[in-house]
Amino acid sequence: MSFVHLQVKSGYTFMHSTIKLDQLVKKAKQDKMTAIALTDHNVLHGAIEFYQACKRENIKPIIGMETSVVINDQVNELIILAKNNHGYQSLLKISSLIQTRDVKQISFNDFSTILTDCLIILPIGSTSLKGLIQNGDINAIQGFLNMWPVRPVVGVTRFELDLIQILHKSGVDLVALGDVRYLEQTDQQAYRYLRAIDQKEKIFVKEDQPYRHFFTQSEANSYFQAYPDLLSQTVKIAEQCEVSFDLGQNHLPKFPVPEGYSSASYLKQLCFKSLNEKYSNQMREKAQQRLDYELSVIEKMGFSDYFLIVWDFVRFAKSKGILVGPGRGSAAGSLVAYLLSITEIDPIEYNLLFERFLNPERISMPDIDIDFSDYRRNEVIEYVKQKYGHQSVAQIGTFGSFKTRSIIRELAKAFSLPKVDLDFILGEIPAQGAGSMTQAIKASKALLDYIQNHDHLKDFFKVARILEGLPRNMSTHAAGVIIHDHPLVDF
Repeated sequence: MSFVHLQVKSGYTFMHSTIKLDQLVKKAKQDKMTAIALTDHNVLHGAIEFYQACKRENIKPIIGMETSVVINDQVNELIILAKNNHGYQSLLKISSLIQTRDVKQISFNDFSTILTDCLIILPIGSTSLKGLIQNGDINAIQGFLNMWPVRPVVGVTRFELDLIQILHKSGVDLVALGDVRYLEQTDQQAYRYLRAIDQKEKIFVKEDQPYRHFFTQSEANSYFQAYPDLLSQTVKIAEQCEVSFDLGQNHLPKFPVPEGYSSASYLKQLCFKSLNEKYSNQMREKAQQRLDYELSVIEKMGFSDYFLIVWDFVRFAKSKGILVGPGRGSAAGSLVAYLLSITEIDPIEYNLLFERFLNPERISMPDIDIDFSDYRRNEVIEYVKQKYGHQSVAQIGTFGSFKTRSIIRELAKAFSLPKVDLDFILGEIPAQGAGSMTQAIKASKALLDYIQNHDHLKDFFKVARILEGLPRNMSTHAAGVIIHDHPLVDF
C-alpha cells in the first residue's frame, strides 16, 4: 500500500534534523514515493528549495509546518499543511508572526484567525491529546478536537499504536506519521551528536532510542500492517494538497507617484529637469537623444518604478548627510541613473554603454550597486519601511552552515575527542579553501593514514560528514532588502 510522509523536519529546523533536502528527495524518488511533506518547526526556510527539488524528480511537494500553538498556557505542536496557495500564504503569515516574537509561539485565537485553506494534523505525542487519551476521557478528547477552526486529523506514530482503540471511540480520523529527523537508521548517531552539540553536552554511551528515520513504503506497511487505513489516509491527505509556484515571475512594486502622473511620465519629468541642469546647450542634444532612448527601453521593460524607488531612497540618504557611493558596476552606463543622482559618473563623457546595464534583447532585472555608510545604513532601511509599510519591507536572511573546520571543532566537544587528535586534524586541514571534508582528507595522506590507524576517528568522521553543510543558524544580511507595495506574505 502507498504511503506519504507527512511529518518531516529538515536541517532548516536548526540543530534538530540531519536531513538535507536534495538527499531527502532523492531517497523518496528511489522508493518510488509520489509525494512528501516538509514540516519544519515554525519556519518555511526550505520551502522553495524543497519545491524545486521535488519538481525536478516529479514528486508532489506538500508544503507544511510544525507550529507551536498555545491553548490555556499549554503549547501544542501541531502540523499544518497548505491545501493551495492561499493556504501557503497562511503558513507565511503564521510563521512571520511567530518569528517576530520573543517567544516562538502563536496564540490559539491568532492561529484560528489567520488559518485558511490548510489541513490540521494533531500528533498525539506533542499535543494535549496524549494526556486526555491517558485519562480515557472521551468527552474531553472530542471537545479538544472540535475546538479547531477545521476538523483535524490525529497523527499516530508506530510507537503509539496502543492508543488507537480509545481514539476510534471518539470517531476521529487517524493518519500514520513518521516524525522524521534523519534519513537512514544509521544516521541516528549523527542526529544524537547534533543534539548534543546544540545542548552543549557530551555523549559517553551509545544508548538505544526509537528510530526517527525516513522509512520506506515497505517499512511503513510493516509498521502499520494492523492499521492499513492509517496509511491510506496519508495518500488522501496528499491528494488534497496542491501548492504551485511560478518562480519565473517578477513582482515589481509600484512607486507612489504624484496625482496625474504615471511612473513613466514622472520619471521622464525628473530626468528632463536634471538634464537642463547638468548639460550645456552644446551637449544637450546628444544627451537628450540618449535619454529618449534609455527612457523608452526602461518603460518598455517595465522598470520605471524601479528607478523611482532607487532615486527616492538615495535622495533621502543624501538629504540626511548619509554617505552614498558614486555608483559601481554596469549602472554607471545609465544616463537616467546619472540624471537621478543615483550614480555620479557621466556616461556620455566617458562613453559608457547603456546596453551593458539594460539590454532590450536580454530581459533581466536591472542591478544597481549602491553603497551606504555602514553606521547610518539602518536609517535608510527604516525610511523605506516607513514609506512602504513594515509588512512590505524585509531584510534578507542568510544561513550560517557547518563548514569543514567548524563541524570538526564542535563535534570534538560532544565526542570528547582528545586534544592531540583535534590539533593534528586541524593542522592538516587548511583554514581557507579546504573544500569539503572528503576533499580535505584526500588532499592529506598524513590525515588519511592517521584516521585509518584510529578506529574512534573513523566513527568521528562518519558523523562529521553527515553533519557537514547543515544550516546551523540564521542572521540578517547586512545590506540586502526586499521592497514591495503589498505585504510580502501575499507572494
